[in-house]
Amino acid sequence: MEVESSDAGGSVAPHGRLVVVDHALAVVGSFALSEASLGGRREVGLVIHEAELVKKLDKQFDKASRRAVEAAA
Repeated sequence: MEVESSDAGGSVAPHGRLVVVDHALAVVGSFALSEASLGGRREVGLVIHEAELVKKLDKQFDKASRRAVEAAA
């Protein structure tokens, strides 16, 4: 699963948020851990309990994290 958005110039960048809890539950959505996002904005989130999908999302998160660390080095 990939969530992407594009800006007015046509650039494409990941924009969705993913939280995986204890390799058993995933939450995918537009929310951020900010006062605006948690307070007044309308945000959407999907809670996933299906083990196979959570596993795939967890692997995707790990892969993205490794790429980010490599890019920062």
